[in-house]
Amino acid sequence: MKIIIEIGNEIQRQQIENELKLIPEVCKGMPDPPPICGIWVPEDFDATINELQETDNYRSERCQIAVAKNVYVGDETALVFSKELFTDLHDNHTRAQIILHEFSHTINRQIFPKLLKESPSNHEYAKNIYILFDEYWANRKSFEITDKIYPKTSERYQNLVRSSVEGFLGDILNADEEYLKIKKEIRSFRVHGDVIHFMYSIAEYYDTIAKAVTYFFSYIHHFTHYSHLVGNLPAKPFATESALDLGEFFKAKYENNDTALFDGLKYMEKFMCQFGLHFKDVNGDAYCTVLDI
Repeated sequence: MKIIIEIGNEIQRQQIENELKLIPEVCKGMPDPPPICGIWVPEDFDATINELQETDNYRSERCQIAVAKNVYVGDETALVFSKELFTDLHDNHTRAQIILHEFSHTINRQIFPKLLKESPSNHEYAKNIYILFDEYWANRKSFEITDKIYPKTSERYQNLVRSSVEGFLGDILNADEEYLKIKKEIRSFRVHGDVIHFMYSIAEYYDTIAKAVTYFFSYIHHFTHYSHLVGNLPAKPFATESALDLGEFFKAKYENNDTALFDGLKYMEKFMCQFGLHFKDVNGDAYCTVLDI
């Protein structure tokens, strides 16, 4: 696979390439390695992603700043890493985990089952639960491999783990404003009745909170010395039983190496109701009911 590095001088580029060779090295030991067309460390992260996926609206600076992304290019995957990953904010240890996280997504694309469409509403729940489990699985797997590469954790890695746990927990507990915005959009929906508009209007809030829940549990399930945080969660709009159930379901599936999630759609249904979203089959299609929350 090609490795394209657009930053740094010749020595720095060689050092970056040596770190990125972790991916082809891991692939060598796999009986069926994922199809990766190349690895990029571009000068302009957003522009390169937009070029690869043929879009013009991708931006890495949203609620959190992305430093890595996998892009589907036909039947292959391109891995793109931000130059920010190669600054003093990171060391070899933290970079290895992030690199392995993105690489894990390419494996998931091969091993996750195809989604069934017999029930359109179940397809909606399955699509959403697999998006989240993809992130959970990639984090847990990258943590495990990184532990083997670096049995002794660096201080920077420990700090990154701690700040990530605190950050994702904060996203969950401090989402009162997002909760009120979703309630406002529900009231607006009662006037305009456009369900597609409603879904778009809350998409960013849903994505941020759902992924914060997923990432939070992936961290505390691996770094178990943080697991006590679950027992101390205050009553908040998104710190709920449905979030806990979804996290525990992901834990059981990952630790049993089970990628069939269809028995967990009930957890996804309950979780999405927190955002006013409920799907049911009507006339062969998925009909979305907007609930009050």
